[in-house]
Amino acid sequence: MSISLSLNTLRLLLALAASSLFANQVLATPVVRISPSTTTPIAGQAFQVNLIGEDFTDLYAYNFTLSFDPARIQAVSVGEGSLLASAGGTFFIPGMIDNIIGSVSFTGNTLIGAIPGADGSGTLAIMGFEAIAEGMSLLSLADLLFLDSGLADLAVTPQESMVTVTAGSGNPVPEPASLLLVLMGIGAYAFLRPRKIKINR
Repeated sequence: MSISLSLNTLRLLLALAASSLFANQVLATPVVRISPSTTTPIAGQAFQVNLIGEDFTDLYAYNFTLSFDPARIQAVSVGEGSLLASAGGTFFIPGMIDNIIGSVSFTGNTLIGAIPGADGSGTLAIMGFEAIAEGMSLLSLADLLFLDSGLADLAVTPQESMVTVTAGSGNPVPEPASLLLVLMGIGAYAFLRPRKIKINR
């Protein structure tokens, strides 16, 4: 009797654990992350910033704004990713590039017609950038709107990224303070070096 009860209790515990694991997998919140093709571009170099969606179920439409530091990097193009198009025909809106405030704003995409949304993971948008000057630029998301085929909101977890523009392997440009020290050193050497005195006979 006690052995039978113990076995039944074990079966119940295993069933509860399995159902809990399944529920966690089903309710996992999709992730939207920023993925630069390089996190250390060289000044003057072109590179891509991809917006990646992960673990979506029934994704029908989306909208986002990407912010960056325009003193370090600047946007040059916005293109559609492949995730939504895997479910059918789409209507892509590239949005607006503003390299003064540093944003790619209100970029959106939607499926066309009464069809199920896209499932899984993939690229949502592909943005072209150019590195401008040395320093770090945060890449962050705002104005996020993700909808399923019933036009209900989908909760997502956004993830930021960072790029650091470098000067590359060429000769570095001296900073003003360093340049001043070099000039002072040259001046001091010119002033203190021995001079030949020419005597007229």
